[in-house]
Amino acid sequence: AVLDKVKPPATDAVIVTDLLRAAALSKLGHRNEGTDSRLAGRYADASRMHEQHSHSHYLTLADDAGRISELIVWTPSGLDEDEFKALSRVEVLKSREDMPGRPRSLAIRMTAYGGSSDILHDLVGPVGGSRKWRSTTPFVPSRHFKERRQRWDLFVEDEIARELEHRGFSQRCAVSLLDEDWRSFARYRPSKRFAKASSSFGSAPPGALVELMFDEPVVGPLSIGHLSHFGLGVFEPIP
Repeated sequence: AVLDKVKPPATDAVIVTDLLRAAALSKLGHRNEGTDSRLAGRYADASRMHEQHSHSHYLTLADDAGRISELIVWTPSGLDEDEFKALSRVEVLKSREDMPGRPRSLAIRMTAYGGSSDILHDLVGPVGGSRKWRSTTPFVPSRHFKERRQRWDLFVEDEIARELEHRGFSQRCAVSLLDEDWRSFARYRPSKRFAKASSSFGSAPPGALVELMFDEPVVGPLSIGHLSHFGLGVFEPIP
């Protein structure tokens, strides 16, 4: 839970989750060296984990005012004891001094833990799943869009289908692009070397807010695309 009275806007999902990951790994410290880490998404040899995205996803939930009220660390393959303890000790997220317009610190507390079906009702959906899902944060394709070769809407459809297949979803779905502004969302991690320290965060890859209609109900959480481990491409079930 975010404890500060003035909470970050939902558009800062990538920024806040990037800080959460850094804080969790800092608490884990030297114990993370030479071992697999689902919090880091790395094997002991420092190579990336790619096993159906089973490592940690750092996600956000926003309140009715469009402010981030909760942070989520969803790890499909689970956490070991050291990783869980490290995560539970994170109480403050601190941003860099060269990030103007962002809170210098953010107080948080762990309020719940357990299986996704038990505590992530907003992202899992009803028992038996849901056919209709809607973006809470923009879907950003992982591959580069080549405007001269393909229409944007068809490119988004193809990328979503590819992402869903990679995540193990076998159900077909129809994709509808929503006429809503997604450009205010941060679309890259401030901790990356190529990130520009500015209030606008420089240029970023294009995205879209979309609605998915599956042939058969599916069970969430559903987080796909570029930076899906940092709060982008998150969907909520629609009754």
